[in-house]
Amino acid sequence: MTCRIYDLIDGLNIGKDWKITFKKIHLVYHKNYAQGKKLHPIFWTPAGEVSDLSFINSLKIYSWFNPLGLILGPFYYVFKEMYIKGIILLAIFLLLLHVNDATRVMSIFVLIYCAFFINVDYFKKMVLKHPDVISNPLIIENDFDPMVFSKLLEKRTSPLPYILLALILLSFLAPFAQKMKSDKDSLKYLIIEPEKICKDKKECIDTVKKYFQLVNSTNNPKEVSKYYYDIARAYYSADDVLNTLKSLDTAITFDKKNINAYLLRAKLYAKMKNNIQSLLDYKEALAINPKAEFLNYNIGFNYYALGKYEKALEHFEKATKSNDEPLYFEAQAYTRKMLGDSKGAVKDVKKAISLYKKVNDEAKVKKLENFLKKL
Repeated sequence: MTCRIYDLIDGLNIGKDWKITFKKIHLVYHKNYAQGKKLHPIFWTPAGEVSDLSFINSLKIYSWFNPLGLILGPFYYVFKEMYIKGIILLAIFLLLLHVNDATRVMSIFVLIYCAFFINVDYFKKMVLKHPDVISNPLIIENDFDPMVFSKLLEKRTSPLPYILLALILLSFLAPFAQKMKSDKDSLKYLIIEPEKICKDKKECIDTVKKYFQLVNSTNNPKEVSKYYYDIARAYYSADDVLNTLKSLDTAITFDKKNINAYLLRAKLYAKMKNNIQSLLDYKEALAINPKAEFLNYNIGFNYYALGKYEKALEHFEKATKSNDEPLYFEAQAYTRKMLGDSKGAVKDVKKAISLYKKVNDEAKVKKLENFLKKL
């Protein structure tokens, strides 16, 4: 009977490599069924214990890493006319890309899944759904259980219903994803902007030259560090980010306690979406000046941007204990909401609203009152 399946595979309108892959997959399944081992209908591993399949046999099935599956991901499923799984995987992939930085990293696992499972899924479609198999299940002997695989035997239908289903699913998920993104983007850095020390590019170039002359006039490391910080400010005033960072690196090399250099570099890294490096610089600044509560806020914001809400809350709480700044309580409220602490979020929002009312910030009050209604 096994030869008949091989004949069926040879007759499929697929490439030579696919035929070899299908025969290997069938051989593994047939061998395990012949030993009385039942394969799980979804993951194609033995029911109960994965260890029922030998390590070598598992590798035979799953180690056919398909590079196109990794590159094309869900689109490869759609291209192979596996519309249901392809559209669902695509919806998941797009949702993960849309929410935040942490989920964007997770989206790679969708591509990895496609790379490792496309071969087996394509085998299910081309062999188990073949008309000859549907009309005569005994063609593959014990490899086929019409009850277990009844869903796999359904005839092909138009992909349009599945595409519409995926669009409907995305229409429900997109507002949720956008809401999470909106909550995340509601926080802004509270940091003192360094005063611009030049008005235009020409003046900034002259300022840089002046401070380089001062650098060459002293051997005092702290003075050199201060001058390089001023050089960085000049480049910053000219919107030259690369030279600003280089100058700040040099300033910190000469004086590890130059807090202003850490603060400006942290701000630039944050603008570049390099939250990890920004976080490290703010921590260095906090070690230099532990009483600066705004540093705890900015550290918390970086943790928030990285999706580490518990660590973010820890630093926001330190900031609120030191200062009744409404933005601190607002940040704390958003973080508690992300952690599922609605009661705590309500308390923080009310506190922030009362503080914003004291400074007559009506826009913030209105925004937080709307946020409060949704809690």
